[in-house]
Amino acid sequence: MAHKCEYSITLDYISSETIDITYWAYWKDKKLDVIKHRLFLNGNVAEIIKVRPNLSFNVFGGWLVAFPNETERHYYYGNREVKLYDYEVCDKIPNVYYEQPTDLKDKLKEFYPTYKYLIDKANNMRYNELFKIMRIAEQTGKTSIIEWLVENHQTNLITLNNLKNNFNADIFNFIKEHKEIHYLDIRAVKLAIKEGVEYERAKRAVDYYFSDIKLQDYLLNQVQKKNDISYYNDYKKMCKRLKKNWDDPYWRYPKDLIKAHNKVMQEIKAVELAKKIQENKDIINKILSKKKKSLKYNFIDGSFECYFPYEYEDIEQQAEELNQCLITAEYYKKYANNKSILIFVKYKNKRYATCEIDSEKHIKQFYRNESNRYDCDATPVLKAVMNKFLDTLPKRVIIWYTTI
Repeated sequence: MAHKCEYSITLDYISSETIDITYWAYWKDKKLDVIKHRLFLNGNVAEIIKVRPNLSFNVFGGWLVAFPNETERHYYYGNREVKLYDYEVCDKIPNVYYEQPTDLKDKLKEFYPTYKYLIDKANNMRYNELFKIMRIAEQTGKTSIIEWLVENHQTNLITLNNLKNNFNADIFNFIKEHKEIHYLDIRAVKLAIKEGVEYERAKRAVDYYFSDIKLQDYLLNQVQKKNDISYYNDYKKMCKRLKKNWDDPYWRYPKDLIKAHNKVMQEIKAVELAKKIQENKDIINKILSKKKKSLKYNFIDGSFECYFPYEYEDIEQQAEELNQCLITAEYYKKYANNKSILIFVKYKNKRYATCEIDSEKHIKQFYRNESNRYDCDATPVLKAVMNKFLDTLPKRVIIWYTTI
């Protein structure tokens, strides 16, 4: 099976303009380099991208990794043994990290001391965006202006054309006076100055003027990429259904229409599944409530308490607090069907661990908080308490037979 992993990065300094970045995935005692790519200060960002085929995306778990010599369940082909494949070339870096890793920032400041203040100000910025901005700073020499724009959430204004041609004193003063409006539109700024009107009025005017023209250009660009533009209407409907900000060019004009269409379709499926689970909560709770007679098995040993849950909300809260997949992997449904038996453990009245057993009292899984994959196994003390509890149960554990 594929695992939700912790990730870290290592950097190899190739030259004054080139860094190789490797993503490492960790699960328990396993470690694997899953992504490698090369960044350039003067040139294309991430020109070389390689990704292992056993890195896959799951709508609930995010990016998952299957390690060599494991058995992975494949949707179409059944079980197969995972091997250490060679890298495959990929046209896009997976979003494994959403924030800038601290060690990368420190390394960049060591390599490029000229831009150390710019790097400091670029909080939560993907490093490929940061490299693009550093390259523009290198080309224009206007690092201080760029630092101010980054700090005041105006990174969309950092283009070679703006810095060379558009940023006269009037425009830059206008931007400073309206810095509370994040991501200003340079076209609206110029129109507001020219006509002496408020920025919001100018923005509405340029949006109206450019919208149809830009859509035509955008769709033509997608045709040139051999993308089927008939997807656009469905994509638009799905975005509005998900309440995406349609005024944001990120949603209105995605770089790759087909990939964007498939991404929002996956999101809708996830929303529908969540809605279905919500609608089934009453039914699930009704079934689980029949397990209330399991209260007679509740067990206390010092500061430890062991019990069988009988409410969906209790299982949901256990999953959330201990970072466990009791809901996403539908353990609640298996438990309600008596195909699996869950035992919750509290320590000093706080949620502490989850144990799964079969009807013969064999322990199948036993984990504490899974946010730390390196330290979530049951301790010897906890195992001893669980064994005491299991000794109090009947030889065959049948809490309730039912079906969903």
